[in-house]
Amino acid sequence: MCHSVKKAYPNEAEGLFAEAQKMAQIRYKTYIRKAAEDWSNE
Repeated sequence: MCHSVKKAYPNEAEGLFAEAQKMAQIRYKTYIRKAAEDWSNE
């Protein structure tokens, strides 16, 4: 966790990091799905 953000926004920091982690997981799953697609017909 980035200490400067936590220091500047102690109340919001937890929520911000949780949201960032959630978005990263969604992005990761999207990449995995895209990588699994079959592009051989192109």
